[in-house]
This record gives sequence, C-alpha cells and structure tokens, in this order.
Amino acid sequence: MDLKDWRLASALALIGGLLSLLSVFYLTEHLSFAIGLYYGISTALNAYNITPSSGIVSLLSQSSAISLALSIIYIMFPFSLIISAIGVLWVFSKSYLRLTSAVLIFCAIAYMALSFVLNLNFAFPGLSVLAYVPYIGSLLAIAGGALGLLNITQRQGQKRAVSPIQINPETPYSNMILISNRLMKKLSGNVRILDMHVDSRAMENLARLVGGSAGSYKKISILTTGDRLGGDFTKAYNDFKAEMANMNVEFELRIIKESEAHRQHERMILDDHKAYKIPPLNIINRKNEHIVSINHADAEKWFERLWGGSTRFENAP
Repeated sequence: MDLKDWRLASALALIGGLLSLLSVFYLTEHLSFAIGLYYGISTALNAYNITPSSGIVSLLSQSSAISLALSIIYIMFPFSLIISAIGVLWVFSKSYLRLTSAVLIFCAIAYMALSFVLNLNFAFPGLSVLAYVPYIGSLLAIAGGALGLLNITQRQGQKRAVSPIQINPETPYSNMILISNRLMKKLSGNVRILDMHVDSRAMENLARLVGGSAGSYKKISILTTGDRLGGDFTKAYNDFKAEMANMNVEFELRIIKESEAHRQHERMILDDHKAYKIPPLNIINRKNEHIVSINHADAEKWFERLWGGSTRFENAP
C-alpha cells in the first residue's frame, strides 16, 4: 500500500470514529433532556396531585423506552471511542497492526448493529435526521479497517520476496530447480514477463519453471519482440497456451513496437506485489547472473505502458 492508500485508510477510520462519537453525544444529550422532561412532568403531577390527561399518560409511557434507548447508547459509546482512538493512532503513527485493523472492524460492526437495534425499536421525534449518520460512520471505519488489513497482506507479501539468486552456469539443471522453488513458487495472481528475446527455448524453460506453481496464477502475460518467433515457436506457443488453459490459467503473448524495443535492455518478471530483474528466459539457467528484486510500482507502470501499445501474437503480421 502506498502513501496515498495509507492516508485514505487513516482518514476513513478517523472520520468514521468522529461521526460515531458525535452521534453518541447528540443522542445522549437529546435523550437525557427527554428523560429529564418526563421526570419533571411526573414529579409535578405527583406533587400537586393532578390527574393527567390521556395525552400526558401516553407521553409519560415513553419514558421507560427512552431510558432503555439511553442504555444502548451508553454501550455504543466505548465502541465509538475505540474507533476514534484507532483513527488518531493511525494518523500519527503511520503504521498498521493486524490487531488494530481487526478491532476497528469489530467495533464498527458492533456499533452499527446497536444503531440498527436502536432505530428498529425506538422512534423519537427530532432524531430522524441522524438516523443515517451512525451507519455512515460505521461503514467508513469498516472500509478503513479493510484497507489496513490489505496493507498488512501486501507488506507480508513483500517480506516474502526472494533474496538474490545466483545463477551458476555450471549447474543448469539445478538452476532450474532453484529458480522454480525460490522465484516462480513465490509468484501469484497475474504474472507478467518482459523479455525481448523470447523463442522456442524460452517457452520450454518457462514450462519447466512453472511446473507445479501454475495453480497460483490467474494469467501469464509475455511482452517480447517478433525477431525470434519463427520456426517451431507457433507450435510451442499453442501447446503451452492449451496446457495453461487446462489449468485455468490464461496465457497471452504480445509483440512490442519496434520503436519501443530499442529502449528496453533489461528483462523482468512481476506479479501483483513483487518484481524482479531476470536473465534472458531462453538461457535463464545458463547465464552467470543474479535474479534480484526491483521496484514493483515502477516495473508495473512500465510493463503496462508497453502492454497497452503492443500487438497480440495471433494478430501479428
């Protein structure tokens, strides 16, 4: 999660908590005033031995219901206070914990449930304008907690990023096992590869590397030039695509524009959270090189820009 997402999550939690607190304060004040008014009327009737009219009796009968409603609001108060405290904590600490995100969501749901019970069973004049404010505050807090959990998940995914992998050209067979276990099995979701020199051998190596990891992928996308796609490549491409389809993995290869190809020298592989610089795919197990992590946001932005201007292999001339 980047800085913009962090600010959004913190703002949602803080605004949700403040709306919840304001709702509790207003309802407490309003209901306390109503209870005091009913108590004063009842005291005056008893003190002066006045026989109440049917309208006053009906009005006084609501006092017990309002007392119960006030008790529910007292229970809502600590939940709104915790939501606000977590919002303030996130704003100033600039960090998340799984526990605080879970507590935020739990308190927001509990606050919303109590608000629902209050509005379902009690209807008091003058309070209808605030009927939706507690729900809005709760939903904002839930959204903030969900973003917090997403942040934690992404950071854990980044922590699982592989350390640099040294490729030893003297052990090509072992290198394939090493890359498969330490790189390909760490990837998931949408896997994207940028390599200017993909050919039949690259497809063969990719098939060996994917191995038992395909179940973690949704799609494999490759960007390359068209200078090595002749010969037996079409058959290798179709066979690999069909094999991936049998595993419910979409596969697509696109050809980059010639005007862009000369600007691209390094190769990379990335998924939804991690990105790496890799050796050429057709000699990935034979070149004396390191596989190292690179900035995911920059890699993804660059890949998607090239992808948008590329041509599907099936449509290439």
